[in-house]
Amino acid sequence: MNILTKRMQQIMQVCFQSIASKLTHKIGFFDLLGFDFMLDSSFNVWLIEVNINPAMHTNCETLKNMIPHIVEETLDLAIEVFDKCCSSLPVLPLISLHEFILLDS
Repeated sequence: MNILTKRMQQIMQVCFQSIASKLTHKIGFFDLLGFDFMLDSSFNVWLIEVNINPAMHTNCETLKNMIPHIVEETLDLAIEVFDKCCSSLPVLPLISLHEFILLDS
């Protein structure tokens, strides 16, 4: 993991911590958020926006390779957490966690 990725993760953690008390936890529900970042000329990371309905267009090769994996892992994780909650099992460890990074446990 490089320093830019690490900084993006730190910013996302601050975002989640700032709204933690407003989030509702309902078994069987999940959100897929899109965080948009930019770099300035000094390679500082800036959060532009957080999308509650991120675009899932696959109109370029990069997105054609990324989006299906993102959707698949998101659904796998959501189903795993749902199944564990319904069975009163601990959520962690997450067997379906492959490319995603757990920001907070």
